Amino acid sequence: LGAQARQFSSFIMLVGTIKSATEFEAKFGVIVKDKDDFRIPLDVETIPTPQEFRDAIESLSPEQQDFARAFRGMQLASTLFAVLVVQIKPQLERLLRLPSESLTKEIRLTQDLTELFIKYQIPADLLTCGAVVGAEAESEGSRPGDGRKLEEVKGHVRAMRELIAASKEKELAEARQVAAHAVMTAVKHPQFECLNDFAAASAPIMAKEECKREKVKDSARGKSAVRHQSQAAACEAIAASAANPFQQPTPPQAEASASASPSTSRSVQETHHERNGASNTREPHQRAQAGLDYTLLPTEMDRKFETFDVGNALRPSILSAGKEWKLRAQPSLLAPPAAPRTLRAEEHRSERGRALDLIDALTRC
Repeated sequence: LGAQARQFSSFIMLVGTIKSATEFEAKFGVIVKDKDDFRIPLDVETIPTPQEFRDAIESLSPEQQDFARAFRGMQLASTLFAVLVVQIKPQLERLLRLPSESLTKEIRLTQDLTELFIKYQIPADLLTCGAVVGAEAESEGSRPGDGRKLEEVKGHVRAMRELIAASKEKELAEARQVAAHAVMTAVKHPQFECLNDFAAASAPIMAKEECKREKVKDSARGKSAVRHQSQAAACEAIAASAANPFQQPTPPQAEASASASPSTSRSVQETHHERNGASNTREPHQRAQAGLDYTLLPTEMDRKFETFDVGNALRPSILSAGKEWKLRAQPSLLAPPAAPRTLRAEEHRSERGRALDLIDALTRC
């Protein structure tokens, strides 16, 4: 089973079984994006053909034959292999109350939304645009308010990223203060008293010698007298501070965030997606009839095979996803594709968790 995505496109692929007419059990899941190439091996387990099964139960009692038929029907129905593909952009538009196809060319915005949902678990309510009222009821086509809805979502995303950046800066400042306090505590430990006395005695001497060497170098290079005075003052300050190494330094203040609010995300054309028949098609394909129970198809097919397959050419098989998954990814836009690597069982669970987290976020309408 293979799954490959084009650059700047993404979708969710779930692999599992159909348990009932309204239930799909996802055993594996991945988010395929930006030229990812997944290769999933399929394990095949064959079961007896309808005629072989009929010959095998022919000598049993009627009650045992009924039980064997019921067990075979349950086996066929409960192992119905299925692959579910969910397009991300159409569901994002519906979740955020945006017009259809409004995110087609908003590549950066789509990537930011996906990251906020998967990595930071941001609730969709914080990014959704305002509710539609009266005259702006849903209808086909473009309306004057469509641009305002998109800009509103961009503003929510921008504010959320600024909040995350500020939180990261605060955590880094706190971590630096804790590390500085730990260093000073270790220096004041009795185990290092001899080192402290040696440092206190030798620091002024070393500072003076360093100042002399700097003066000789500056004079040889023809430095100005002002430069000599400034370095002499700096050396005296170093010597004074070195003479008292146990003085508790003032904790550094957290640096103010100087990054300005990012500008509105630019819309990037995806013309190559349109030329190559991109995977972001917005037309829903509802081929399944209402009320159709797919779990009944294997039993019906088994009955047809028993009637028409007189040569036992068709043998039912149970498909399941294997364990040796291969992933070929492209680290960056300009980098060549990396060599295929095998995903371990822990990575299978991690990929499935990320896919189900995004599914959970996209279905909270």
